[in-house]
Amino acid sequence: MEENLISLHTDSGNSSDEHPPKKRRGGEVGRDFICSVEGCNKDFKSRHLAKLHYCGSDSDSDTVSQSGYDSEQVATKVVVGLEIDDITGKTYATRSQLKLAGAGALSCPYPELQALVSNVDDIPTGSKNCEYVFTRAYDFRRHLKVAHGIEADKERVDEWTNNAKKAKASTSN
Repeated sequence: MEENLISLHTDSGNSSDEHPPKKRRGGEVGRDFICSVEGCNKDFKSRHLAKLHYCGSDSDSDTVSQSGYDSEQVATKVVVGLEIDDITGKTYATRSQLKLAGAGALSCPYPELQALVSNVDDIPTGSKNCEYVFTRAYDFRRHLKVAHGIEADKERVDEWTNNAKKAKASTSN
């Protein structure tokens, strides 16, 4: 009886005659994008990889790391963000000033938060004004929690933000 079950199981597994084998995902099929640098014979399955390809080496391992990520792409993203103004915060300050010139952006009122907090004793003492600029009440509420350690009520923050935006719009008109 056991032999019959084993033979039935192995016979049912031989259905390869009915269906053709699956084609491999890798290999040479579909490598339509060829490196445009003279003397480089590498070809790629995507235009993206062909553009990011570095022609200084002959091995495929230089283009794509073992993790599957393109090492050229990762290095480029890291280098792009390392401008001195980005590191020092000057870019953020400049962008914030441009946002504040518009009607939709507001700056964090810290340390003057009496309108947002029910207990004034909950406000940490700090003499330096906060430079955070926001357009949405949600972002402001998250900022208060993370940067200043203040749990502000959603309705109060929404109301304060709406009133501040209306006041700013009326003074700019």
